[in-house]
Amino acid sequence: MALCIAHPEAEIETYFNTIFVFQVENDKFFAFSCFGILLLVWNQHSQQPILKLTEHTAAVKAIAWSPHQNGLLASGGTADQCICFWNTTSGNQINGVDTKSQVCNLAWSKNVNELVNSHGYSQNQIMVWNYPSMAKVATLTLPCISPDGQTIVTD
Repeated sequence: MALCIAHPEAEIETYFNTIFVFQVENDKFFAFSCFGILLLVWNQHSQQPILKLTEHTAAVKAIAWSPHQNGLLASGGTADQCICFWNTTSGNQINGVDTKSQVCNLAWSKNVNELVNSHGYSQNQIMVWNYPSMAKVATLTLPCISPDGQTIVTD
């Protein structure tokens, strides 16, 4: 069971099967998106979300907690084509980048302060970004992934 908000102005109600994406940070905080643009952050002790982030203008389908900075959450939108960065301690959006394509997945490197994202329509790319400068480190076009998900092949 997950508590979600059907619309930012609505009261909290209980919904089943409404979570688009879910991520946990250090077993203390978790974030998920539901019903499109709404991104909720909870801590392990709260009965209600501690943050309701509504700045995305399209469905949030990708979120990832930074392993390098506590409380740093990245989120990616579909039609708004943006990656947003949130300080979940203060609740402020601290950075953002227009990717020019829908954001389908986000993953932080465990070794360096870089973020990888995959795009769907219209670019169908995988991009690696340096954080916090958001300079592109690499772009892989139209990759093919092996059936076991362990190998990526690009042109």
